[in-house]
Amino acid sequence: MSSIYHGTKFGFIQSAIYDQMGVALEGRLANASDINLCDSLTAGDNINVGYGVAKAAVTAIKAGVNDLAAKLPTGSSTAADFYGIVVRTDSGRTDANGNTYLAEQDMATVLRANRVGGRIWVKAQGAITTGGDIYWVIADDAVAELTAGGFTGTAVSQKTVKLTNVSVVAGAAKGGLALIELGVEPAASSES
Repeated sequence: MSSIYHGTKFGFIQSAIYDQMGVALEGRLANASDINLCDSLTAGDNINVGYGVAKAAVTAIKAGVNDLAAKLPTGSSTAADFYGIVVRTDSGRTDANGNTYLAEQDMATVLRANRVGGRIWVKAQGAITTGGDIYWVIADDAVAELTAGGFTGTAVSQKTVKLTNVSVVAGAAKGGLALIELGVEPAASSES
C-alpha cells in the first residue's frame, strides 16, 4: 500500500494552486470548463476510459434520460457513428492490469463530439501528431497493437476511420497521452 498517496498526517490537503492543469490521466478532461458538455449513457460493454464510443438505443425506464447505451465500435462502424469519448470519473473501476474502465451497465460519462465539445486526454495507440489527422480504431489489430475504441494518428485499412470533427491539440508518441479537442469543424478550404 506504500504506492497510495495519503498526504501529510495533520497537514494540508492542497498546498499549491495553479491556473493551468498539467497532463492528467487517460480519459480526464483537460480543464474544468462550462464548455465540456457530457452526457450520461449506460455502458453497453466493458469500456476503458478515454475510448471513443458509438451510441445504441436501449429500452428506457424514462425516455430521454437513459435511452442510450455507449458501445464500442464494430468493424463496420463509420466516422458518423462516433458519439464521443468516455470520461474518467471518480466512480470508475480498475482491472488487474491497472486499466480504468466502466463495466457493462455502469453509467458512463461521455464527452459528446457533436455539441459544444471539449478537450480530453487519450492514449495514443499509434503516434499522434499535433495538428495532424486522428483515427478512431473500429476493430482490434494484433499486428498494429490497436484496440477497438482507441485512437491513432495513422490509418490502418479496415481497422480505423478518420475523424473530421476532432483536432489534435498536443500529439504524443505511441503509448503517450495526446490532448484532443472534440466538436471542432474542419478548416474551410480556400478557393483559388
